[in-house]
Amino acid sequence: MTSIVVMKHPDAIHLLTDSASYTVDGVVTGFEDKVSVLPDINMAIFTRGPVIARHLFALSLVDRFASFDDFILDAPNHVRKVYLDHEDMLRQCGHPDTEFYCFGWSEHRQRPEGYQIRCGYEDSACYTDAKSAPKLKGGKGVYNKPFILHSVANLSMAPGIFSSDDLKAAGFPFHLATEDMTPEVDMLQIMEMMRRKPCARFPDQSKTITCGGRALLTTVTRRGSSQKVLVEWPDAIGEPIQAAAPVDWKVWRDGATFRHKLTSSRRALRKVAA
Repeated sequence: MTSIVVMKHPDAIHLLTDSASYTVDGVVTGFEDKVSVLPDINMAIFTRGPVIARHLFALSLVDRFASFDDFILDAPNHVRKVYLDHEDMLRQCGHPDTEFYCFGWSEHRQRPEGYQIRCGYEDSACYTDAKSAPKLKGGKGVYNKPFILHSVANLSMAPGIFSSDDLKAAGFPFHLATEDMTPEVDMLQIMEMMRRKPCARFPDQSKTITCGGRALLTTVTRRGSSQKVLVEWPDAIGEPIQAAAPVDWKVWRDGATFRHKLTSSRRALRKVAA
């Protein structure tokens, strides 16, 4: 299981991911950046589920599509084929259910876009962290059926363990449009909240903290992609991640905003000096 926060701006799409891999019991098995960037088609991909899934999808995309738009036209079919071709391998990792995410710049529509495709079967174990998933009419069941392309909302997260009321109570700026939010502050706050709330992806798993290692911000624009580390946490291989201590979120936000402004000012000065 892994964690991601997505935020759309008019000229960019941002995704914040953790870097830890875990056993089903929440013990850390390693650290690696979880986003694969494909510069030739200006796209980034990310998966939740077996660690190997992202590598399989990334390899399948090399020299296969001419652009992000080209991929999106065939995304459900391509993702289905790759998943089913490697299903036996994914089953060896435990739960084979995988969530595939892709982010890029659409030259056709002149905007940043993000999509999700669930890989698995309709009778798979339901995600316990999907309470914020789109519901069928009447509110019974989710419509996130396998191998259907879903557009990612302007602000979204997985696991979806916080309601809007939860975020408002922590001082998250819901009064702002996402284009007026600051990824380095607002997205990071959600991820820091994830480090304080245990959850489970499937009903047969115990609740653990599954957000660790470091927070990597990936940004995709018309000009390409960039990545930077926002924070590194003191997690260790072979140990479960312990829930972080409670914080005063107003104090935390004030500090994070100050650090972001200071970093941005230093970066601007370096550009002038260059």
